[in-house]
Formats: sequence, C-alpha cells, structure tokens
Amino acid sequence: MLGTKAILAAKKCLKAGTAFRLTLENKNKTVIDHNIPFIIHYYNNSIYKHHKPVEKHDKNDPLLPPYPQYREVIHLTDSKADHYVFINILMVALGHVVISSANPKCVQGDRLNISDCSALSQIIQGYNNSGIAYYNCGVESGCSQMHKHVQFVPYITNHLFDELIQTSSSHILNQPSYGFRHYSVKLRNYSAQEILHKYNQLMSQSKWDKAYNFLISNQHAVLIPRKCANHPIYNVNVSSLNFGGHFYLWDTDSPKILTNPLKILQDVCIKW
Repeated sequence: MLGTKAILAAKKCLKAGTAFRLTLENKNKTVIDHNIPFIIHYYNNSIYKHHKPVEKHDKNDPLLPPYPQYREVIHLTDSKADHYVFINILMVALGHVVISSANPKCVQGDRLNISDCSALSQIIQGYNNSGIAYYNCGVESGCSQMHKHVQFVPYITNHLFDELIQTSSSHILNQPSYGFRHYSVKLRNYSAQEILHKYNQLMSQSKWDKAYNFLISNQHAVLIPRKCANHPIYNVNVSSLNFGGHFYLWDTDSPKILTNPLKILQDVCIKW
C-alpha cells in the first residue's frame, strides 16, 4: 500500500535528517469554539522560526526531483497521473506527503485536472480512504510554493471539516454557516472521475475564480473561497488544514487566537 510505503519513508527521513516534524508532538491542546473542537499544534521552534513568503523557483524547484535521501516515495505514471509523491520536509504528521505535478509549467493557481485527480485517487486509497487531502489554490489560499501540488495528511480527526459538510449552501438555510462561504458535496467513491466531477461541480456552484482551499475527507469534498492568506491583525497563516479544525501557532502568538479560532477563519474568507 502507498500509505505504508510513505510511512516507512517518513521514518527513514526523520532518522536521516532529510525531513522533520513541523510541530511538537507532546504540546497539542484542544479549544472549543461554537461547540467545535479545534486542535492547536505548536511549531517546533528549533526548525521553523517564521513563515516564508510564497516561493517560485525558475531553477532547482524543491517540488521537482531530485529529492533528498529517502524523501521520494513514488513517481505515479499510470491511470493518467504524472506526479511525484514525496515526504513533506516539514511534516505535520508522520506520512504527510506532497503530490507534485511532473509538468514544470504547472502553477499553484491552475485548476485541477484528471491527472491531478488520478494522483489524489491513488493516494487516498493508498491510505485506506482515511485522512485529508487538499489543494491550496492561489497565493491567498495560504500556499507556500507556486509549483502545482496537492497534499495528503493522515489526520483521522478533522472536526471543523465534519461540520462544514453539514452546513454548506446546498443545505437548509437555518443551519449555521459559521460565517464564511463554503460549499460541500458527497463523493460516491474516490475514483479520479468522481473527484474531478465533484470538484468541477463545486467550482461552478461557488462562481469563484480567485484563491480557494479544496479539501477531501470522509467521503466529502469542500471548497472555501479565500480573500487573504494571513490574518490582518494576528498574522496567522491560514491554509486548508485550518478548515479541518487544526491551527499551527508559536508560543509567542496572541492568546486571543485561542479564544475564537473561528473568527480567524471568518476574517480571511468571504462572508455569505
């Protein structure tokens, strides 16, 4: 299984020092906002001291080969995919992988296509359909690299995502919307064709052609239009995993973030 292969590669990377854990394993905490549990992860200050600006590489793009020792998991070339799967250098969980288009001309603002969705399909099923896949599309989505790529994290618990799939525009109006535009749809399966069909459906429904986050988990897909990558006051970077219910902070970040994490998300999204 691809998931097992990725986990083994991640362990080798940690031992060899070619990949690292982004956060401290023993410092997570849970805060409740609007009855939703948010998991707060704290950065490992020894390896991650500040957010980098979005990077575009004309040469030696880190999302294209060659990769450091043990990081490449597989080059997917079947079923219309042409993607490199490799261990994220800063893993939020063991087995966190980047799925990078082999086409050097593809950028992190292009729409997903059948090749991308084929790669996603193989990765999701390779992790036994358990975890969360996502695409940070556009600079204001919170992405950090401009070469086209999607990611997968074997997170089992994604509380906010589970709430969002119940409260999108396709549901009854008296349900809570949590204060920002989001659109969800159920997937019949994790085939490439189904993922692409439901992705296109959400894009059409949202009528949005700027930055967005697209997530897949728990047999559903969610799309969230975005207006900015960082919170205008607290400068917290927000990307797809925040909409799973995960926040990544330093000890020095304002404690006010913990009192209302949902407001942080509202401020970087588009209101209904």
